[in-house]
Amino acid sequence: DNIHRPVSKHYSIEDIDYFTVLRNPVDRVWSYYQMGLRFGPEYPIFREASKGLEYFLRSGRKYCASDLQSRYCSLLPFKKPQSIEHTISCLTKFKGLFIFSNLEEDFEYLGLNLWHKNKRQKECPNKSVKSMIENVNKVDSAVYDHFSKLTPHQRLFKLKEYILENSGRHPS
Repeated sequence: DNIHRPVSKHYSIEDIDYFTVLRNPVDRVWSYYQMGLRFGPEYPIFREASKGLEYFLRSGRKYCASDLQSRYCSLLPFKKPQSIEHTISCLTKFKGLFIFSNLEEDFEYLGLNLWHKNKRQKECPNKSVKSMIENVNKVDSAVYDHFSKLTPHQRLFKLKEYILENSGRHPS
């Protein structure tokens, strides 16, 4: 029905053709934190971000800063992820998994054009900050490491078949 549906007991992995983009959790959280600072007091997360990263990670924004990808993709958006294995098992059932840092290669594999390239991506500034973020993203980090080692074919072949079947094109 072309509507965004979060994975849940109402929209199970077996009933909906899901795909997602996995992003390095340190880069994702650092970007989220920086966005809070950049957008200023009108932005909801500014108050927590302006008190520093450590406060930000412990605050009410902790929900968005800790293992968010794993919780969203494994039927547990408001709970702690059950395990790395559970999350990997859920994501393996998705039609496709893009890796944020490899979007161009992933789109090329699918025979699609990537129209927008995020040129704003900034890496985490130092080991201490990286470590602080990794400590609250252990499941996301392990899941990201697992899938980022796979080739585009291994992560996207089901989505490629789906695209080809539904577009009238045939695999080459």
